[in-house]
Amino acid sequence: MIKNYFKTKHYKLTSQIKKFPFLPVLLFVWLCVIWGHSMQPAYVSSNESGTALVYINNVLHIFGIEVSEFVIRKMAHFSEFMILGILLNANMQKLTKSAMQKLCIICTPISRRLTHMTSLLLGVICAMIDETIQLFTYGRSCEVRDVWIDFSGVILGTIIFMLINHALDTRFRNRN
Repeated sequence: MIKNYFKTKHYKLTSQIKKFPFLPVLLFVWLCVIWGHSMQPAYVSSNESGTALVYINNVLHIFGIEVSEFVIRKMAHFSEFMILGILLNANMQKLTKSAMQKLCIICTPISRRLTHMTSLLLGVICAMIDETIQLFTYGRSCEVRDVWIDFSGVILGTIIFMLINHALDTRFRNRN
């Protein structure tokens, strides 16, 4: 009887956790982080980059490597959007699976490609919005080069997501 009580409580908790939209909330928070950085004036952004530059150059000094603030800033763009690419793909996959289950359609390779293509399209739109925000921020500018760097990050994030997905699918198939 006590055993069943805990199982019931555990089931209720896990079903509530599954209903909470972690992925969409995480995606929203990450977009706020990205666009929040874009809304910072140039001197604030430069101070952040300078702080990161000192720490990174201290570590890389061991290997005889030194990087510039320009490289740090572009790597920050790339990294932010790589994470965005992973989050977009995870959200789109969850949304696609949910829609397919409601329509009683089996998930096919075509639906997976559609998920990844939609994520890439949303990623480039987010990159363009990011650069547009910087156009209206004091001391910042809109750079086409940055849109390409951001989009490259989304592409790498999509590739990482696909590789992880493939590895998990293979592991699941081998288990059964």
